[in-house]
Amino acid sequence: MVGGWRDLVGLFGCRFSVSVGLCGFVWVHRQNRMKSGRWNPVSPLTQYPIPIFWPRLTKVLLDGSSALFGLTQDFEVPLTRIHSAWQRGKMSTMHAKAEILRSKGIGAEKMLKVIEFHEKAGRELEAKRISNYVRSKLKSKEKQFRGNSTVDKWRAQYLNVYTDPDYRYYCLLLRGESRAGKTAYGQSLFGWQSTLVVNCQGCSPDLPSIEAFDNQVHSAIVWDEIDERQVLSNKKVFQAPPEPVTLGQSKCNQFAYSKLLHGVAMILCSNTFDYPRGDSTNSKLDAMDRNWITSNIYEVQLPEGEVWYEETAEEATERKRRRPCHVVDEPKTPRVLG
Repeated sequence: MVGGWRDLVGLFGCRFSVSVGLCGFVWVHRQNRMKSGRWNPVSPLTQYPIPIFWPRLTKVLLDGSSALFGLTQDFEVPLTRIHSAWQRGKMSTMHAKAEILRSKGIGAEKMLKVIEFHEKAGRELEAKRISNYVRSKLKSKEKQFRGNSTVDKWRAQYLNVYTDPDYRYYCLLLRGESRAGKTAYGQSLFGWQSTLVVNCQGCSPDLPSIEAFDNQVHSAIVWDEIDERQVLSNKKVFQAPPEPVTLGQSKCNQFAYSKLLHGVAMILCSNTFDYPRGDSTNSKLDAMDRNWITSNIYEVQLPEGEVWYEETAEEATERKRRRPCHVVDEPKTPRVLG
């Protein structure tokens, strides 16, 4: 071959430069015609919004046209075109936001909110998808949970929720050491897909939001790390009455919402819950609160060192061996400088 590969590279580079310059001219010419009102919208050239679909190529084209024709003026892009490109997946969310801000067009704020709404909703759906995937992988590691007569007695009240409904229902309080399987056991009672788990830590005396609760999906709610003040301040919720309960209330009720919780199993998981026993000398609650708790909540306490799931003697030994140990560092002798 005459000239070798260097001639081919040179020929390709020459043609690429000419193509970039020509495209830049078509783009600038099109924008000028649109400005002057002489551009025909039916023209085939309007079907190729190059600067919207390929931001990096746009910069090359505009720089090329400026170098060729001495043009340095920027031309605005309509917001509808940016939204159309983003909607069809031809522009990333980050680039769409940048182009909207750069356009400084009327309605930019509204369009940014629309994009941010879809971005947030997409992330939530992706998080749920990943959670379901991890759950499916953990299914092979599930262990058989232990039976308990108190739990069986508590579950019996939900056998005929719709055929023989009641005015109110009892709660279940599960206790046990850390990593004993309290929350997992609570989810297993009605199935993890039918159980909503909410984290109550740091919310006392208020309750966390349960707006994600759906009567068509959930049959139980696991209140993880809940304390007695949260229950006593929201008795109506934990009684699961036949009428909807309003939550998130305030003076203006701007963020208030209602949920029908009738017949929904309320499962409490906590080691700090003040549950009165015996003479109640160690309880900080008054007589009325102690009476309400003991009259409406079944408590199940695991013995020390026990777990909620079945395990062999070897597994129990290995579990205890793997527990982190507290190591106290010995004081070091200060080093004398000099």
